[in-house]
Amino acid sequence: MMIHPRLARLALRASFLFFLTVGLGLLGSLAAVGQGFATGHALAEVLTGGATEELLWLFAVVFGLILSRSILLWTQSVVAALLGATVKLRMRREMYGRLLDLGHGYTTSLRSGEVQATLSDGLEHLDPYVSKYLPQAVVALVVPLAVVAYLATIDLYIGGIVLAGAVFIAFGPRVWQRTLGRAGERHWASWTTVASQFVDGLLGMITLKAFNASRRFGRQLRDEAVGLYLATRHLLVVSLASHIIIGVTHSGGLAAAGLVGAFRFTQGDLSAAELLVVLFLANEAFRPLSELAQYWHQGYMGTSAANGIFAIVDAEEVLHGTPARDGAGAAPAVAGSAPTVRFEGVSYRYPGATRDAVDGVDVEIAGGRTLAIVGRSGSGKTTLISLLLRAFDPTAGRITIDEADVRSLPPREYRTYFAYVSQDVYLFHGTVADNLRLARESASDEELIQAARDAGVHEFVAGLPDGYETMVGERGVRLSGGERQRVAIARAFLKDAPVLVLDEPTSSLDGENERHVRDSLLRLMKGRATVVISHRLSAVDFADEVVMLDAGRVVERGAPGDLLHEDGRFAALTRAQVMSA
Repeated sequence: MMIHPRLARLALRASFLFFLTVGLGLLGSLAAVGQGFATGHALAEVLTGGATEELLWLFAVVFGLILSRSILLWTQSVVAALLGATVKLRMRREMYGRLLDLGHGYTTSLRSGEVQATLSDGLEHLDPYVSKYLPQAVVALVVPLAVVAYLATIDLYIGGIVLAGAVFIAFGPRVWQRTLGRAGERHWASWTTVASQFVDGLLGMITLKAFNASRRFGRQLRDEAVGLYLATRHLLVVSLASHIIIGVTHSGGLAAAGLVGAFRFTQGDLSAAELLVVLFLANEAFRPLSELAQYWHQGYMGTSAANGIFAIVDAEEVLHGTPARDGAGAAPAVAGSAPTVRFEGVSYRYPGATRDAVDGVDVEIAGGRTLAIVGRSGSGKTTLISLLLRAFDPTAGRITIDEADVRSLPPREYRTYFAYVSQDVYLFHGTVADNLRLARESASDEELIQAARDAGVHEFVAGLPDGYETMVGERGVRLSGGERQRVAIARAFLKDAPVLVLDEPTSSLDGENERHVRDSLLRLMKGRATVVISHRLSAVDFADEVVMLDAGRVVERGAPGDLLHEDGRFAALTRAQVMSA
């Protein structure tokens, strides 16, 4: 048998449904055994010229058992479906919650198609394992032993033959279980690869067309699909081979039990009724095991998918709490006030990297002031913002907010301090109002409109066909870049957080849109601690302080005007930008 301990524990979390499914299966098997017993005695009465009344009574019992078994099996299938749905629901919630807890620092290391395949198809593969294979495994363990024990009371030799056949059906497949396991894992890996490639192709369709690479990508996808086909074929061949061997053993065991029974009958050691009961019950000893074998393919698909599922569940946290020290346990700032955020000797190295992306950074983001972080691509700006937003924690140093070490605060509480406007604004498929209420679910319509007015986007939204109920499409595809940016700013206004984080907020906009967005941002920044990441002078000239990064280290800091007069790296970067304009 193929028992995955963690999947078994998962099924037992829905213990009532699981044991009800098992119980109904056992009752169905008991009805089948009773049916075989009654049928054997009825046929013996026919052969020996038994009384008509006894025959009628036996046939009534057989009919009643057939009807009862049909009802039991139908009820079991309904309960099993509920069991599978319950387990999938609980596991889906656990996985989604786990991914949200792990956050951006974990999900960026995965292919979106692979995650999608695990969350959808992987969970679907768990269904037949927990709702069919595991309950049937219990039935296959109990019923054959009970039937063999009864047959042994009729004839020890026949009991031994049936026991040998049952043991081989139950444990013989373990000979090729490892091969089947590898085939299942290879099939699942091929499936997730194809799913990932397909999602990549859909998301990157415009790029593929622009570079005339769609046919080349299509050939790669076709090759992956062929690999999936070969993996599926190999899995089916191995799985079907087990079915053939089990089927031969089932038939051979019945034939052997029948031949020995016939011989014992001719010797006078068995009555006609006992011989017929042996023939019927020997089949009932093998039937639960043969039915279990029918679920082997689904079972291996479930255990193979479980590896990807539990890889997410068991993933190591990228955020770790630390004991409070040096005032780290102090109460955080009250929401709505402007706290002071400090980076104290902060370093971070990505897993597998050979050098720090951020190295010994000391900066302060004071309440009511604006800090601009500039530098060339790869200098560590985005990593610094990710650390600020706690996508992951520093590998050295610490970040504090009003003297409280951020690792002493629950991530959800900590993130209430921040509003974030990025270069690549993400709008979810839904209405404008839905996307605004991501900032504050309980916001009234009046509050939405006020936030949109503050962001300078109300007139545009009001002019849409359905106003704030207009669908924006996936990633806000129905809006222009400037419109998406201003919706994101309105979302930040609605959150009304004391710390504002702006990551290249105007880099992808034309001059007119940049001017409108800049005006909205200046209104949003009033009274807040603000961090701006940009390489454009026009986006940082209003900052109180500029910090320039190079290779993860702070190489210059000061007011924008002072740095320009010092003729250092910031001035050189600014001149290069002006010359290329």
